[in-house]
Amino acid sequence: ASDRNLHHHIVIPGQVLVSEPGFLRGHGTYTESANSYPSSSAPRWTIPGSDTHAEGDNEECGDAGFLTEFNGSSQRHHEKSSRLIACQAGTVRRIHRLLSVAPAASPPYAPSASVGDLVVGRVSQIQTARWTVRLGPGCRDAPLPLSFVNLPGGCRDAPLPLSSVNLPGGVQRIRTSEDALTMSKLFAPGDLLSAEVAKTSPGGDVVLHTRSLRYGKLENGTYAHVPSHLIRRRAQHIVTLPPRVGCDVLLGLNGGVWIQRTYPTEWTTGMGTDGEDMAGTAGAEALAEDLQKVRKRHADTPMDSTTAKNMIRVRNAICCLGEVRRMIDPDTIVAVYDESLKLVTDDLGSMLDPAVIVKITECVRR
Repeated sequence: ASDRNLHHHIVIPGQVLVSEPGFLRGHGTYTESANSYPSSSAPRWTIPGSDTHAEGDNEECGDAGFLTEFNGSSQRHHEKSSRLIACQAGTVRRIHRLLSVAPAASPPYAPSASVGDLVVGRVSQIQTARWTVRLGPGCRDAPLPLSFVNLPGGCRDAPLPLSSVNLPGGVQRIRTSEDALTMSKLFAPGDLLSAEVAKTSPGGDVVLHTRSLRYGKLENGTYAHVPSHLIRRRAQHIVTLPPRVGCDVLLGLNGGVWIQRTYPTEWTTGMGTDGEDMAGTAGAEALAEDLQKVRKRHADTPMDSTTAKNMIRVRNAICCLGEVRRMIDPDTIVAVYDESLKLVTDDLGSMLDPAVIVKITECVRR
């Protein structure tokens, strides 16, 4: 009994959890049919019956005796239809006949998504009347195999329907076939964008929209991705850092973070903050047109070297917070930013050296 309380079974992606029928697939697992693998291709595991664990227990599969290696001399499991395999590293958990793998690292964002969440992602492809937006760390890395795109713990893709975006100039009308043919002019594959979660499902799938004027294509800035659990929900996820920093930060609840320069005051003088502040449809369209002009001016205007260095320093500060698993908010970003000014002057890449990370994040780890 003492061994069962001391040991936890850790699995890695691709490891077989159980090869006998009757078990249900939970988060972090997938099934493979008997026809897709040879009988002796991988180690097989089987779960003892109720003689070892009472029905209804909610136990971690890592307990000694929970997962027992298949005895090759036994033939009672030779005829099987499928097997259950882990698709992420973590600890196996069992509820009755349901098996799942609790991730060893941060959990994926999508299963915990809520309507209204701000996310930052990259357009991966254009489909019929919708874009596909990648919300996971694949935004910066090489594309994942298709078999891992929507697995729990993998890189989640979310649809952005054509009917859920703002047309140029803020025009409100029904989308036509001509709009579908010119979708790449709004968002092309590879473009970064900010969006809001419009709909969620129990399985973890989300649908996005960019109807608000504050969302849309992101240009002339830099991107970072951190574990999603390090960004807590706030009243405002689009924050402006102090003037000495001169950067705006979009904190996406999926872990995507966008950093860009703060718009100069003369660019936004006389403008409202959103379409709701204007009177009627004409006011909203006028504001949308003004915002598009400001964004285009921002995208076309090169940054000076000081602003560019500040943006890189802010991005590296966010990455440092992610490395030491500290919550990411304006206060912690500015604290690490200020500490980096004392230790790193010119070579901003050295901020990501392990020894430097330890020193500049000490202020948030006390």
